[in-house]
Amino acid sequence: MTVSDDTHVVAKRIEVAPEGTLIIGPDARNVRLELIQDDCRGPSAPFPDDTSAVHASACLRFGQLVSRGLTRIDAAPVTSWTVMKKDANAGARSIQVNECDGWTVGANIAIANGAGQNNAQEHVISDIEGSNCIVGLASPLSQVVRSFTGFTTGSLVPLEVLYLKRNVVITGTMIGRDSEPKFRQGIVVSQRNTGVLQLSNALVENCGRIFQGEYCVHLHLLGSSPSSLIEGNAIINGISKGITVHGTHHSSVADNVVYNIKGVGIYVENGKGEIG
Repeated sequence: MTVSDDTHVVAKRIEVAPEGTLIIGPDARNVRLELIQDDCRGPSAPFPDDTSAVHASACLRFGQLVSRGLTRIDAAPVTSWTVMKKDANAGARSIQVNECDGWTVGANIAIANGAGQNNAQEHVISDIEGSNCIVGLASPLSQVVRSFTGFTTGSLVPLEVLYLKRNVVITGTMIGRDSEPKFRQGIVVSQRNTGVLQLSNALVENCGRIFQGEYCVHLHLLGSSPSSLIEGNAIINGISKGITVHGTHHSSVADNVVYNIKGVGIYVENGKGEIG
């Protein structure tokens, strides 16, 4: 299956067979894959660590993009993350960053917290002076954003700024969003046992489940897979693990943004890859 620009796909499950292909892009724009799922929680739900029961659950099959063939999703590139070029005070309505390629008005950004601060800040872009990457904010900064001197000593460390919008979105409803994280149920994107996953510059949101193997984005037991990559994506608003590389060697995980995941950001198990 090949998905063109300006397409909205709604499905309970997308499964790519070993001989199949799913191609989006290159440089895809305005593509939305919406995965529909049922609420699989409750007394009949499998025990979280019972992998066989999880895989046998008809309910949990929904809300997943599962590939065993070739899946290549390549959205139009953007600056995935950058750093502050100048400090800014609380109440300021703009910040300046080093890079902002592809950033657009109305998109969300997150500004990391600095030394002595408890929380990151999330803002909506109101305008952009592109040549200098001066980014206007729809609401004022709630706290100062400034470089700090390491964690104890060392050179100045500028704060990171994460860009949380992409031109391809893989989404669904986070069931139990207001529940404790262990009771939430999101969507899953995985490459399992065979094939190749190339996921670039996409947004994956409302993702992850508490069950083993049910993570936001997952390379699962692919062996040596140098063609597989997870690069330039924003993986946000999830639980369990943002990116898992399990039993997969020589793949590349680079330049991703993992934000607001209630659990591990990037998890490598029984494999050797390149993480940047």
